[in-house]
Amino acid sequence: MSSVRIDEVIRAFKDTLHEQLATRNVLDRALHAALRKLGYADFDEYRVEYIIEGKLITFSPTHIGTSAEDPYSPIDKPIVKIRGLTPYIPGSSLRGVLRGFIERLAIARGVMKPYVRIRIVGSQEIEIGCTGESLSDAYSALSRDEVRRALLNLDEATLSDLICKCLCSPVVGLFGGPWLASHVTILDAYPTSEVRTIVLQRVAIDRFTGTQKPGLLYSLEAVEPGAEWLFKMKIVNVDLESGSSDIRIELIKSMLEILIEGIQIGGRRSVGLGLVKLVEPTYKIVRVTPDKGLVVEGPKPLNQLLRR
Repeated sequence: MSSVRIDEVIRAFKDTLHEQLATRNVLDRALHAALRKLGYADFDEYRVEYIIEGKLITFSPTHIGTSAEDPYSPIDKPIVKIRGLTPYIPGSSLRGVLRGFIERLAIARGVMKPYVRIRIVGSQEIEIGCTGESLSDAYSALSRDEVRRALLNLDEATLSDLICKCLCSPVVGLFGGPWLASHVTILDAYPTSEVRTIVLQRVAIDRFTGTQKPGLLYSLEAVEPGAEWLFKMKIVNVDLESGSSDIRIELIKSMLEILIEGIQIGGRRSVGLGLVKLVEPTYKIVRVTPDKGLVVEGPKPLNQLLRR
């Protein structure tokens, strides 16, 4: 994003918002104009795709829960399974954890804000959340007529934060939002062999007394450590080998490094459950070239990419 002039991004957003203030979906149009300037709204073409593959290994009991289908089941908190038989790791679970990590990293780097406050009328302010969990609420708030009109009167610094570090942040440019599709796809991870599960007995603790809550003993199903799963991630139109100043490249590489180092997924992470690591990772590149068309490179060891 450093190669893009921020004033041009803001101007594209405001001009579109001003010209079509009374039209339907004006916010979508204004955001799309800003995203085009940033180079994030590029799904009208297919340039390059990186395919990351490997194996996920569980290093502690892992619980990715689902609602109990059988009210007479002896297990209070079962894990998610295909047709109720084979455990798997939903891509959405991995995606949520990795997006959360990228958001915290982006905020620490100063390229994203957790929220932005904007003034509507007089001293009245609203807080626009910028993380994945609050973007839908932010979109609803900004769709109100009085808020859209207030955007035209914001000072440049606040509007720059709202657009470039919130609604169109590099994290949105990777994982998407209500107004942009995702550049990152994480597939469901299926086991490479039979998966063994265990049932853990747990007790709820009263946070005030620090003692057991009477009658709140429950059972928790978890996958045993050592289970192996096939991992696959696709990243489209972000060229990780380009040497570009696009901050998303650095964020993706950090995400892959932490995945190799180990992340926690699922429930009960605060007590050590859900540690998984990516092992034997490789990557392939699918490029579109003018002379040869579709060209596939690899697979190559992922470490080659991360060291670049």
